[in-house]
Amino acid sequence: RVRHTPCDGGAHRTPAPTRRARARARTHTRGGVHAHACTHARTRARRRARAMHKRTRAHAGAASFGRVRVVGSYQELQRLLAAAKSANKLALLQYTANWCHPCKVVTPAINRLSRMEKDVVFMRVDIDRVPMVAQVMAVRQLPTFTIFANGQKLTDYVGTSVSEVARLLRKHKPAPPPAGPLARVLGSLVRLTILAGVACAGTVAYKSRLAAYTVPLLGATVGPWGVAEEARGADAGAGAG
Repeated sequence: RVRHTPCDGGAHRTPAPTRRARARARTHTRGGVHAHACTHARTRARRRARAMHKRTRAHAGAASFGRVRVVGSYQELQRLLAAAKSANKLALLQYTANWCHPCKVVTPAINRLSRMEKDVVFMRVDIDRVPMVAQVMAVRQLPTFTIFANGQKLTDYVGTSVSEVARLLRKHKPAPPPAGPLARVLGSLVRLTILAGVACAGTVAYKSRLAAYTVPLLGATVGPWGVAEEARGADAGAGAG
């Protein structure tokens, strides 16, 4: 298609604008600007999604988060369990994977729990990177948590309830070691001192209620408390009469 345009008093044949040219020209109109704005918004959304995905992947593969140790091999898991056994601590192992969305949701809460439970060894393993761990522990679902004590497997929990994980940790925590003879003697002395102080305070308060009482060790005279109260009551009665 062509159109005739007068040029220098005559007709000039120029090609008609193509579809692409007309679309490019429409970008300067209001509708075109709106379309470009929508395109830019979609581009920004895609960029944010990619950045979040990168952060999630980095979160799953970093060396440690809080007090959570990421297990890189089955031998490393055995070393961590042996260290927890020697320290008389529980060990919690979280199984995760890059494609498991519930695992990514519960991971920040587990990191916070690891900062509160200082006497528990927290571990995390990616079953795609270390499949041997999942095979040995017979993991069938995600997310799964395994609690170890003395290097032995105690129980499994499948789910995303962090409160349930904390309850299981409190349930299986080992009892504190018994106090030594010196600690027991000091504890008994402290209890006896407190009881003696309470008894002395009660005796002084009772004896100084009606008459003045001198504390033997301190040499201070206290009371009488009851006489003053009776005198105030008598004065009040006389005034009323």
